[in-house]
Amino acid sequence: MLFKKFTDTLSLSDGKKDNFGTVVSKQLPNRGFWLEGMTISASVKTDGSAVSGYAPDCLFGLCRNITLTVDEGPDGKRDCVNAEGAGIAEYERQVFGNRDYDSLSWQGVTAATWFHMQHNIWFAHPELREPYKTYCALPLPRYATPPLLNVSIPTRASIANTFTADLTYPGVKLDLTLHYASVIDPTNTFPHWKSELRTTSLPWGRTGNVTLDQIAQGGLLTGFTLIDYGSGRSTGYSRTWSLADEYNDTYGIEYQGRTVFRDTPMARVHMNQLSAIPMTNAGLGVLHYDLIGDMTQTDTFALRSAWPLDATALAGGQMRITGSNIANSAAITTMTTHKLLIPQSITQQVSGV
Repeated sequence: MLFKKFTDTLSLSDGKKDNFGTVVSKQLPNRGFWLEGMTISASVKTDGSAVSGYAPDCLFGLCRNITLTVDEGPDGKRDCVNAEGAGIAEYERQVFGNRDYDSLSWQGVTAATWFHMQHNIWFAHPELREPYKTYCALPLPRYATPPLLNVSIPTRASIANTFTADLTYPGVKLDLTLHYASVIDPTNTFPHWKSELRTTSLPWGRTGNVTLDQIAQGGLLTGFTLIDYGSGRSTGYSRTWSLADEYNDTYGIEYQGRTVFRDTPMARVHMNQLSAIPMTNAGLGVLHYDLIGDMTQTDTFALRSAWPLDATALAGGQMRITGSNIANSAAITTMTTHKLLIPQSITQQVSGV
């Protein structure tokens, strides 16, 4: 911890109006601090009847997509976050090694009064040591206009076949907690490392041995989380592996012209669970690849193991995902990536990152 910390909680929606199928927007207040992270809490109340026929993400999909757009003046606007709620939830579970109690308790239940989900997005990457962790915080005072947060809420029908909302609270209640660091920077010279958290949908498109090309280009890749939807993403289906046999068929991750990872889904899941608690229901079908740390919740001593994805580093090659035996042409895998948008030379110059 380099600087004093502050938090501020704001209401984005009180849930008393039906906001399903809408986008809730909020410009973040500039308190004169840097933003280390934010927590989006989503709550919904049902009438107490059974919820049935979930979509594969269950209530992880209550925040369908989250974007945060920053205005960097001469460099223009960009989305430092453009990720699905489900992808954020599974990525943070691996990086932090846990989730809050409410999200664990309600992720796959079928009947209740209130459902609660939380999504934690940390710009100050938890695996980096100081001062590099704080370098990744968002420098709010430097932006030309306040960052714009957009939370996309799905329709009820896309969450579950049967989902009856409460009459008093027919919408999704959203609260936003902002985590600040009081960075002392009177000359605007404190270093800032730009980052990006993004979810990309990757349809397999056919069965058999399939290769997905041209993924996750640009930036310095620190890690990524894959979620499998072996039967697609419609309501009434659970998350299942896209491969026909999760114990014998393999996924391959190719980088710079060679296969770096080749695992059966179950082998990778068991490795992931050494450092992050297992999940049930919505937590199935998840594979995580950490490129800068051996275990979650540990300091990273070097960024040299991160993958540069610029054209020079790839040297004409690509980053690819291969599936040895895709069972269903409708299968989809989503990929949530975290990148640092910094020159590769920084990772060589800075020792002890």
